[in-house]
Amino acid sequence: MLTKKNRVWAVVALLTGVIGFSSCLKNDTISTPPRPQASIWFLNTSTNGIGLDFYDNGTKVTSNSAIGFNFQARYSVYGGPHNFTFKKAGADSLVLSTPDYPYDSTKFYTFLLYDNPIKAATVYSDLSNYTQDKVYFRFLNLSKEAGLVDVFIGNTKVDSNRIFTPAFSSSFSPLPSLNMNGVVTIKRAGKDSVLVSNNKLKVTSFQQGNVYTVYMAGKPGSPAGDSLMVDAFYSYYN
Repeated sequence: MLTKKNRVWAVVALLTGVIGFSSCLKNDTISTPPRPQASIWFLNTSTNGIGLDFYDNGTKVTSNSAIGFNFQARYSVYGGPHNFTFKKAGADSLVLSTPDYPYDSTKFYTFLLYDNPIKAATVYSDLSNYTQDKVYFRFLNLSKEAGLVDVFIGNTKVDSNRIFTPAFSSSFSPLPSLNMNGVVTIKRAGKDSVLVSNNKLKVTSFQQGNVYTVYMAGKPGSPAGDSLMVDAFYSYYN
């Protein structure tokens, strides 16, 4: 669904495309479309406390900033096998290396670092049931210490009895309302005891036509920089 602002940009893009196409005809040149790339949401929720350098197929990706707890970024790669390696920041000490994963340049993924000792998982985003008239969401409990939890958006319970598990879901469920506010609260399962809440999500709110992952990570009561938290990110960019 296009907002007014997006419709304006769509018109600009259309005009640009027409002008560019006319120019190609006039100059008798052929424009090569950009090579597609797999879209990966990269998220580190490991509580091992080690800053990391990141390598993709042996090439260092990070520069000066180490990857720490709750680091996240959108990362795109060309299709084919990719091996991700993580070393202690500023050193040559191997922390974790993944086997080759065959990324598809037409798909969306989430790459997770989690647990302590650190582990990794690539989670494919199954969008086979996606339609623009709904809001889709999934929840990942990435906190081993939090136990069973219920998930609320606003005052509406959207998931229940969720526990930490490495069997991460690749599917998404439609939310009961098309426009839900941007407050996520995690409670102990079956109780009214709030573990953590966030009213300043990175996605702001949950809107029709979008696909979201809500996640909880960290340790309850931790005095360090890995205390229990909840947030959300986009799992599909249309």
